[in-house]
Amino acid sequence: MSVLYLQVRHGKTGSSFIQSSLAAASDRLREQRIIYPDPGRLTHAAEGGISSGNGALLVHALKSRAYRRHPSKLCSTHHVLFSAEQLFDILLNPDMPRHLDVFAGVRNFSKIKMLLFIRDPISHAASLYQQQVKRHGFTGAVEAFFALYDVPSQVERFLDTFLRAPGVTLTILNYSANKDHILPRFSEWLGVHPGTLKHPPVARVNRSLTRAELEFQKELNKVLVNCGSVLADPLCEKLPGIRSEKVRPDTLYQEKLWDRLRPAIQRINEQLDGDQHYPSERDIRPPPDVGSRGNENFMFIRDLVARSIGGEILASLSEHGIEMNSSVRALEAQLEAIEARLRIKSSSRLKRILPGVQMLRRGQYAHFRGQKTFFADVLF
Repeated sequence: MSVLYLQVRHGKTGSSFIQSSLAAASDRLREQRIIYPDPGRLTHAAEGGISSGNGALLVHALKSRAYRRHPSKLCSTHHVLFSAEQLFDILLNPDMPRHLDVFAGVRNFSKIKMLLFIRDPISHAASLYQQQVKRHGFTGAVEAFFALYDVPSQVERFLDTFLRAPGVTLTILNYSANKDHILPRFSEWLGVHPGTLKHPPVARVNRSLTRAELEFQKELNKVLVNCGSVLADPLCEKLPGIRSEKVRPDTLYQEKLWDRLRPAIQRINEQLDGDQHYPSERDIRPPPDVGSRGNENFMFIRDLVARSIGGEILASLSEHGIEMNSSVRALEAQLEAIEARLRIKSSSRLKRILPGVQMLRRGQYAHFRGQKTFFADVLF
């Protein structure tokens, strides 16, 4: 009989690392009767690129009910694996457990095995703050984000829904306790041979940012709104070896978060094995000393930043037949003309770069003045 494997996790629990390893191992998994459906860009993920996994395929099937109309093309002796952090949020929808049960029945899965990765709250909030800046346009301070953080309450709801769901076996692992041996623990749960899942070819997959990079991205978010694909993603994918920096608020804010979520944390711990608990003594720590670090990598990443931002603007303008003069002295006239033409275009991509053009016109890139690499060689 076949098994439906669901690797579910909330954000910042090694998702990209696992999904890169799974993408590279898809053939080896198939040899062991486990199909990892291709979400597209499988090679990109296998090479260590940022990936959201293949959970969107399952989500589409559940939402569209397409599985009712099309018979399974999978051999009944094969298991199927879906892995994505988005499944955590989607499966919290009140209708989804029922749809998942129907899906498993129609597709002849004998059971559903879920693996949920959680993470110590303070550590997770600090990492999730970076992700919100990187990918979702957040511009606030880390203290403000800690006041909003509420993921353990979602974890509690998830456990209440699936720990006792018929036909579902749920395993919970705390990423904070397992991050140094995440692949062996995952392989053990999946039941594959040792060595099936291998370490991705890059040092870190979807690394966090340095403080300098984080502040740069926050400022860019204020102008271009949600623009992680312009700056943060290229930094993480093209410069994976740069050591990221932890960003935590003072311990006072950490203790406030823990006290606010203590009831949910205690109820969750009651349902976990002892070595997977949320422990405050491991989680609450003084923020790191910033010291003199922060700008040491700026010169190294400058050209990458310029190419990313410049390439985005050039590609957008080129698509609409807008040519840019090579003369830096003509900058103001060029930008004025570009802004006028952008205003009459309707593409969402052009609307996204319009604020950037306006910012250039207002001279808010003053710190790049004299950088001919940025203006002459890249943008023009």
